[in-house]
Amino acid sequence: MIIAELLKRALFIEGWGPNTADRYNLGLLWNIDFLKNSLSTFKAWMLVLFLATTALLGAKFASLDPQRYLSIYLIEPSLLAALLLFGLIYETRIYLVLVPFIIISGVLVTKAIAVKRARREAYVASENFLR
Repeated sequence: MIIAELLKRALFIEGWGPNTADRYNLGLLWNIDFLKNSLSTFKAWMLVLFLATTALLGAKFASLDPQRYLSIYLIEPSLLAALLLFGLIYETRIYLVLVPFIIISGVLVTKAIAVKRARREAYVASENFLR
């Protein structure tokens, strides 16, 4: 909240509308209420599945080389937390910022799996050659 307050004081340009200097547009309570009341709908389950897949794919991505990728991964949960805190989760437009994280994680995890499989096949082939 301190960072949000400092950013608001530094960047906020007061417009013609009502004075909103002492309140924030937090959507966390609306998000919790939305999830609680709509977990029987397909849209809510797809949303939960998408967020879980994004987090798990990022965690797998970070586990490939933690020294290199952990800092990138730590941005992802903080972005997810900001989306849940300040955004409305039933608005699908807010998830467009997650697309680069999903693509990077998916490509690198797939590449790592393919490299591991190729190394295993090369090892088996060399063992068979030596026999």
